[in-house]
Parts: sequence; structure tokens; C-alpha cells
Amino acid sequence: VDMTEMVRMFLDAMDTQQLSPQIKPVNTHELLVEIVDQYQLAAERKEIQLSIVAAPQQVMADKRLLRQVISNLVSNAIKFGPPDSQTHVEAERQGESVVISVVDSGPGIAPDERGKLFNMFSKLSPRPTGGESSTGLGLWIVKQLTVLQKGSVGYDQPEAGGSRFWV
Repeated sequence: VDMTEMVRMFLDAMDTQQLSPQIKPVNTHELLVEIVDQYQLAAERKEIQLSIVAAPQQVMADKRLLRQVISNLVSNAIKFGPPDSQTHVEAERQGESVVISVVDSGPGIAPDERGKLFNMFSKLSPRPTGGESSTGLGLWIVKQLTVLQKGSVGYDQPEAGGSRFWV
């Protein structure tokens, strides 16, 4: 599903209030393998090494919505990541929660732009590195779909550089 289709589905569902999550146990490892497989070719085209660094976890979520969330984060990491870099996806238990992160080795987000990250139509200074388009809606949708499942989202900049988006 491309971004335009995802936006259309999301806005239609919000209009009709049909976006009610079906919360069930989801095996994060299986889900991450599916997503990484889906984006492997796009990553290879940009010489980005895409991998999973995660112990299998079980999380209570709507699998379809969680797939959209993680897929968008992986897609962004590839879209904004420099050629010949690395991106990994991880899931780890932190207390009662499971945190799923997408970590890339791109330029990161400037501190003065981080407050705009999950806003509708936000376009920040980092640009896609392979001519891809950006609507400025992806992270806003990530936040809406995550909150709908009673989750939270965030961004950190690892000490080694790059970006870490987490849900």
C-alpha cells in the first residue's frame, strides 16, 4: 500500500469512524520479518542494509494497524537514509510495555525541528535521498494509529548518530 492509498484509507476510516482497532496478541518477530521482507528490495536499491535485531515479543495490538505504523517507519528510514548505510528494526520488553524501534544511520533530525515530527503536513529539512516523494503526513498517521491502540510514539537521536523512531 503506497502512502497516497494509506492516507485515503485512513481519512475515509476517520470520516466514517470505522477505524476501531481489533486488539489481539501479535507476535512482533513474525510481523517484523514480514515488514523487512516487504522493504528489502527498496533497501537493496539504495544499498541500505535492512535487518532485525530483536528478541520475539508478544504485544497487544491491532496487527493491521501496527503493520501500517512499522511499515511507515521502515519506509521513512529507507527514503531518508543515505546510500550504503544501515537500518535495523528491534522489539524489546521494557517493563509492562514492548517498544518497537526503527533505527537508521542517516543524518538525524535537527533539535529545533523535533517538535514538529508528528504534526500533520510537517516537512522537515531532511529530504528523501533517492528522489522519493514526501507528503508530510506519514509520521502524523503513525501517531494517530498508535494512539488509537493506546500506545505512544517518540524520537531519539542515538549517540552514534542517525535516528530512532519508536512505538
